[in-house]
Parts: sequence; structure tokens; C-alpha cells
Amino acid sequence: MRILSKPASGDWWAVFLGTRPYQPYEEYYHNTGRETFLAPVKWENGWPVILKGDEEVQYYYPCPIQPAKDFAERSYSGNFTWRDEFDKESINRDWMFLRTPHEKWFNLEKRKGSIALQLRSETCSGDMNPSFLGHRQQHLKGSASIKIDFNPKTENEKAGLLLFHNENHYYLICKSLEGNQPVVQLYKANAATDSKSEMELITYQKLKKNLANKELYLKIQANGTTYSFFYAIKPDKWNLLKDSVDAKFVSTRAAGGFIGSVYALYATSSGKPSKNVSYFDWFEYCGDDEVYKR
Repeated sequence: MRILSKPASGDWWAVFLGTRPYQPYEEYYHNTGRETFLAPVKWENGWPVILKGDEEVQYYYPCPIQPAKDFAERSYSGNFTWRDEFDKESINRDWMFLRTPHEKWFNLEKRKGSIALQLRSETCSGDMNPSFLGHRQQHLKGSASIKIDFNPKTENEKAGLLLFHNENHYYLICKSLEGNQPVVQLYKANAATDSKSEMELITYQKLKKNLANKELYLKIQANGTTYSFFYAIKPDKWNLLKDSVDAKFVSTRAAGGFIGSVYALYATSSGKPSKNVSYFDWFEYCGDDEVYKR
């Protein structure tokens, strides 16, 4: 924790790290990771006092400080929506990699208005750099969705939307093949250390064969203690693939660490060589926390 002062008004503030667990709060499960908080400080008998007794840290405090300029190109607080259309010359700096890329496996020039991710043998269960572009989960409730154009050639080729905490704690909703038929699959990481399988299939939905090379929409809805997974053939015509999937599995308490969960564009050939490419036309993140609606 650090105590800061504002010279012009004499106000004192504390900057500290904390987390936002979901109910039941006493179990301390949270998926948004460790965050930075700011709270006013009062001095009593020479000691800084932030909270008294059972007081809780608030989402809002009155603050006389006015920003001199709006430096951010987008909002980072409240129930914001962030959408990347991949129509710029370079990748947005908000995206995160899983470890440092040693080769360029993404391309913005291959198809204008889309980002192409090369399917490679690396997976999110390993310790290498997979084809993975991540955006942090910043709300207890909200959603992440994508439009994907991907024509899988073999069953080991998979591309879609990943909900990732670490190599042993993640969910993946993806397009792939079962036999010669396109499918939407939902996987869960196999956290057992003695397991020979990186992930287990939770459920799937077969698609019509003529949809193998058609665009698909995928969405993950965060509901605090659970997630719901959706797919669509047409815009906004969502079909439920799986409801009430346990959010605790990808929480900090279950998975360890402190960074929280990440939504990611993901493409892999699951340990086998591939020359296939998946195109992502857009990614959209929406926050929907109740506290910001008051």
C-alpha cells in the first residue's frame, strides 16, 4: 500500500491492491484477479486511517481532482464495451500474448478487416507460445464474443474462444471436426497431473456439413459464479451450448496465482503440423456489473 497526497487541496489517498470475490464472499472465489484500488485517508493521532470497523472499500468516492486531458482512447472503468474490428495496420496494444512470440503467427494483411491466426502445434496446455491473443476479464458479469471464419481439415484442428487462467485451468469453445462433420465443441482443461489428456470434452453440437467453411459466432457469458457458452450461425441468433458451467474452476483460489481469467482468440493443431489458418473478423467485450448500474 502507498499513501499519496494532493498538494493543492491537502487530501490524502491510499493506493492498494485487492480483489472482488463473488458470493458467497467468505469463500473468496474471484475470477477478475488482483486489481488496484484508491480510497481516501484521514489522519488520526498521527496514523493514517482508511476504513473504520466493519466499513467496506467502495466502488466510488467523491474526488475533487479533474483530469486535465482524456488520454485514454477507450474506457477502462464502468460497464464499458470494447470491440476490435482488426481494421488497423498494427495489432491493438490491449491484446496480450501467452509468453513471448518468437515468430509472427498472426497477420492483419492477409484479409483486410480480419486477423488471421495460424494453426500451430503449440497448445495452451504447454509451456510454449501458442496462437493466443488475450483480453482480461474485468467484470464479474459480462461477455466476450467473436466472429470466426474457419474451415477445419482434421479433427485435431480447433479454433475459437478460450477462457484461460493457466495451463491446467481453462475452458475452450471452438469449431472443429468430428469425422467429416463440422462441430462446435466445449472443452475443459484436465487439471489432473497424472492425466494423459490435456482437456476433456464437456459437450458438442454437430453442424450441417455445408457449414464447414461458413462463418460462426461464439460467445462466453460470465454470470459471477458460472459461465454460459453460446454459438450462432447468424448474427445475434444465439444458441445455448452449455449453461451454468462452474466459474470456480478458473478462479484464482482454484488455479493459484493472482492475474485472473483471460478471454482469448485461440487456434491450434493440437501437437500436429498444419498449414491451416483461422480468421477472426472481430472481438467484442462487454461489462455488465450491477454496481455500475446504480
